[in-house]
Amino acid sequence: MQIGFRPNKRVQSYFETLTERGEKTRFLNQAVEFTLTYKTAFEKQSHMIEVLLDQHQDLINKLSRYDGKLEAVERNLKTISQQVTELNKQVAMLKGTTIKPEQSKRRAEKQEGFADNVDFLGMSLGDISL
Repeated sequence: MQIGFRPNKRVQSYFETLTERGEKTRFLNQAVEFTLTYKTAFEKQSHMIEVLLDQHQDLINKLSRYDGKLEAVERNLKTISQQVTELNKQVAMLKGTTIKPEQSKRRAEKQEGFADNVDFLGMSLGDISL
């Protein structure tokens, strides 16, 4: 394998002095080593950038999933808020009228029966004391 090297104008004079001194091979070896070192460093950085991009994409995907969940929660909150508003309107209507919630019939009958029994015994609720 042969590696070609063509120095630019700034390096040309230095390269010619190396040739005169017989150090051309050493210079070329150092240049190749330098190039390979930086190539390896760039490859590592490229790999790190790919890993970071993958992590970035994963985070974006997670955020978009959370975004969807937040939208669903927001819709549910709006629905609940509307239901609470309707219930508040119904409560206000009930308060505005003299309609009271019905007691269960069984409880009302028990209370009437107790009052009848108390009257039968000749006592009133005010007479009972402990």
